Amino acid sequence: MKDRATVMRNVFACLKPGAMFLFDVFTKQKLETFKEEQTWQLCEGNGFWRSSRYLEITAYSRYSDSVSLRHITLATDTETTPYYIWDTYFDEAMITEEAKSVGFMVCGLYGDVTGEPLTEGSETMAVLLKKASELTSTRDFS
Repeated sequence: MKDRATVMRNVFACLKPGAMFLFDVFTKQKLETFKEEQTWQLCEGNGFWRSSRYLEITAYSRYSDSVSLRHITLATDTETTPYYIWDTYFDEAMITEEAKSVGFMVCGLYGDVTGEPLTEGSETMAVLLKKASELTSTRDFS
C-alpha cells in the first residue's frame, strides 16, 4: 500500500487543479475466480515474453484476501529469468478511500476504461479521479 500511496501522491502532484486521471484495477470478484496452480508452456517463437523459443513455468499463489502472486520463470537455451507479478484486488470502498486520502475526488467507478457499468461480476474496475482546486480539496488535514 505504501508504494501505491506514493504513486497516487506523485500523480496528484503532477496534475493541474481540475485535471482528471483514469486507471483500472482488479476487483475482488476476479480474486474469487483465482486458482492456485502451476502451469507450463513451450513457446516456439514470437511469444509474449520473447521473440525466440522459450519455456514458461508459472506458479499462481494467493497470499491474502486481496493479494496474489504470479511467479513466472522463463527458460531459454542461454538464460533463466524469473518475474514476480504481484496483483492487488480492490472493492469500491478500498480504492475510494486510497484516492480520497491523497486529495482526489472520485468522479466515477466503471467496469472498465471504456465506461461499461461496474457490476457485481466485473473483474476490473476503472476509477476516474479529479484533482480538486486547492480550495475544494477533499484532503482531511485534521
